[in-house]
Amino acid sequence: VIIRAHDQHYVYNERAQGVVGRQTLTSGQRSPYVQAEGLLPGHYLAEVTIGGGQRTEPDTYTGLLVPSAAVIRDASGADVTSEYTFDGNSYVAADLTIHKKGNGKPDGNGGEQPMEIYAQNQNFVYNGQPQGTFGVNLSVNATNPLATAIELLPGHRLTNVTLTGTQRTVPGTYGDAITPTGVRIVNAANQDVTGKYLITADSYFKGDLTIHKKGNGKPDGNGGE
Repeated sequence: VIIRAHDQHYVYNERAQGVVGRQTLTSGQRSPYVQAEGLLPGHYLAEVTIGGGQRTEPDTYTGLLVPSAAVIRDASGADVTSEYTFDGNSYVAADLTIHKKGNGKPDGNGGEQPMEIYAQNQNFVYNGQPQGTFGVNLSVNATNPLATAIELLPGHRLTNVTLTGTQRTVPGTYGDAITPTGVRIVNAANQDVTGKYLITADSYFKGDLTIHKKGNGKPDGNGGE
């Protein structure tokens, strides 16, 4: 008989994840964590232990989930485990994967699609000088919201971003003129957790740079006067 653990997939959430320990099943119940192969009709896997423990950090823990101590019952509920032969190949281990945090949308493989990080549109009023905020490792905060990240975990925040582009002088809207890269994300304890997020080249979305014509000095509510 084969008792086969199923691979388990989770998305990083700062907590230990993984279903382990003693599993109890009823007749006809299918478990998402383990299955029995080679049982007679009417017989079912009633109990099994999944060992290996839970994990927190993003990674694939190969062969971590090890099933053992299976109990097989017949349709009447009688224990018929002794009627089956178990050998060194009977229990088949599975992997536990903690995927990096993404944008909250399933990727079809147990994880999430890459993060979405947006450069904020920048607005300036014509003053005769080149304008636009660009640079490496710029600070991001409530008074300097240069970029935003979608689906950060509670307590996590975007603290830094690199913005590339060209400052402009002449009034106009320069579409996709601001390119974000190189973000830094921290948790509530101000620890760098950037590596726990799935950030790829496709994660970054450009922003617009607008130089508004000079007005009367009173804000118009749209970044100009």
